[in-house]
Amino acid sequence: MRYAQWASLIYTVTYEAKSGYGLPYEDYEQANSRYTIRFNAVISFDRLTYNFIGWNTQPDGLGISYLPGMQITTVANLTLYAQWQPDSIG
Repeated sequence: MRYAQWASLIYTVTYEAKSGYGLPYEDYEQANSRYTIRFNAVISFDRLTYNFIGWNTQPDGLGISYLPGMQITTVANLTLYAQWQPDSIG
């Protein structure tokens, strides 16, 4: 017996504050479309005494890093975690 294989037509890109402040933010994108990684200013995450430095696919920063404005092709659901760097006191 053969079964049909179905692929999602819409994928979710979820942004998490990871130790910062702000509710998770979600975008919905059509499969295999070009998606632009969001700027934190759009999402409004914050973390006191830290600077936002980008996104990563793993909370610990050991996954794939993305900078705001980069374009990717959506091929699956994706969760991106805010990456934070302590403020330097000059």
